[in-house]
Amino acid sequence: MTIEIRINDISRNKRNTDYIGWSPRPAWIRQVNGNSDIFIDLKNNGLLGGGEITFFPVDTNDLPDMLSPSDELTGINLVNAPQDEGWVKFYVAGKFDQNTGDSFPSSKDKDTGIGVYNSQNGNLIYTKELMVRVRKNVKNLSLDERRDFLEAIMFLNTRTSSNHPWKNFQDMHVGNTGNEIHGRSCFLPWHRMYLLNLERLIQNVEITQSNGSIKSYAHVTIPYWDFFDVASNVFVRSFAGNPDSAGLIDFNANNPLVNWSTNLTGIIQGNIILGPKLYRAQLIGNNSQLPWDPQSQVSPVYTHPSTSWAHRTERETIYQYSDYYHFNNGPGNGVPGLEQSPHGGAHVSWGGPISLIGFSPADPVFFMLHCNVDRLWATWQWKTAGYRFDPTDSDSYDRQGTGSRTGQQISDLIGNYTEDTLWPWDGDDQHPRPPQANWGNFPDSNVASAPGPIPKLKQAIDYHGQHSQDPDDCLGFDYDDIPLDYPTGVIV
Repeated sequence: MTIEIRINDISRNKRNTDYIGWSPRPAWIRQVNGNSDIFIDLKNNGLLGGGEITFFPVDTNDLPDMLSPSDELTGINLVNAPQDEGWVKFYVAGKFDQNTGDSFPSSKDKDTGIGVYNSQNGNLIYTKELMVRVRKNVKNLSLDERRDFLEAIMFLNTRTSSNHPWKNFQDMHVGNTGNEIHGRSCFLPWHRMYLLNLERLIQNVEITQSNGSIKSYAHVTIPYWDFFDVASNVFVRSFAGNPDSAGLIDFNANNPLVNWSTNLTGIIQGNIILGPKLYRAQLIGNNSQLPWDPQSQVSPVYTHPSTSWAHRTERETIYQYSDYYHFNNGPGNGVPGLEQSPHGGAHVSWGGPISLIGFSPADPVFFMLHCNVDRLWATWQWKTAGYRFDPTDSDSYDRQGTGSRTGQQISDLIGNYTEDTLWPWDGDDQHPRPPQANWGNFPDSNVASAPGPIPKLKQAIDYHGQHSQDPDDCLGFDYDDIPLDYPTGVIV
């Protein structure tokens, strides 16, 4: 008898499917070449210090029974069935203890698993290895996690074929695309999809090693730079780089980013160097009178009296507003919304491409910065009274319905409403959309079916199917400090 388990994809047509987060993911188990039916129990079989998992039985609608998470499922009957039959469905997720606030993500690929035990004698029959793959604070990454992230993005940065992944990402964020993705409500949903697009490309990277083996990066996620905390091990030569006296970023010789290219010509805009070498001066807004040290200080735009974004804390960001419009946009001249601060403040903590909208993705720190911005939005969605995951609730997102192609206010134009498709993945290059949209549809995932080739804005809001309670709405990412949680009254 052989036990077979498939996660996320029963067809076996996809590779690298054995990855889960906090959202319940479908799994199937059966016995192959057995002599008789057998009853089995499923338990967490993770390595010490690695990821841990929890199980959900299937309800009458073939969805996870969210009221019954358990550290094990017992008494599952695996029938002695013909080939490709006899599958029993269940759901599995990474473990997040909401009573203690502790989460149990993996620290390396396949460091946890589903243990299959004989119900009668308790013997272990089989272990299905998998990974609890979530986005983490960059400060807390292991050396292997740091290296793998750097290797994967460097691989994308150096691709020079017609499909140049990193250059494509920069071109989505150039000057003439700014009005599509900044200064209006779609800022957060669009950048959520932008991050996810890159993360899926990272997870598809495979690099041939010197011994001929192929290394997969399916286990890698984008880490977040918590700019409210001191980044003592982030802006160093062994990771994100440290500037020399001229502001050019210096890396260790064995840092995968040592030959990083900004994909920009060697020009200077004002007194800011754009490339091709990476420039990131530790000066607020590139002002020589406002230096700072990220290894010992939090980003000083939150404390320095000379900056317009001073004294904006993470708690203020999360709890200042309970509706999306003000949370993102702010009330004009009053306390700012997230896009202005802390997002804008984090960008202008530096001199260099990262401080300029049209060039910022040339610096890999951009994506760690925006990962934290997205985490702040996800935290707000979770902690705000009423839970802001319902795309049809104007408090979750203020622009309901469909936008227009005409009008004077950019906030009313297409791309800013819940039912609008998102540029550039929709291929729409007609006014008022930017004239370039030739990078193709949104990339597929081996662990999630959403958002599909042409995402709609509303899909970014319920990013793990929390409101819909439909696993097919899950986008396939989570954060180490934000659980899957349900408000009272959602589950009936």
